[in-house]
Amino acid sequence: MFAEAKTKGFNLEDTRLSIEKKLDLLMGIVALAMAWAAKVASAKLGNQKRPGRSHGRYAKSIFRIGLDEIRRLLRTSPEHAFRHWPKIRQKIA
Repeated sequence: MFAEAKTKGFNLEDTRLSIEKKLDLLMGIVALAMAWAAKVASAKLGNQKRPGRSHGRYAKSIFRIGLDEIRRLLRTSPEHAFRHWPKIRQKIA
């Protein structure tokens, strides 16, 4: 999760925030976005395994699969991109 929040996804190291309240808010938003990406990825993959490479590692992380799917949905059909939010809210509350 740390790598996805930094160089592989949200580039948090580029923010240069030093105000604690703003940094806390940003981390909360990033945590919600990562939960959203994980939920979308699990819905997309279903019961199938993640694609692997010849060296035995996975081609993409769960986060990257979810983020790519969210980006695709936001471009093509934005109303479908948010269909997993009610399920995420129920687990948080």
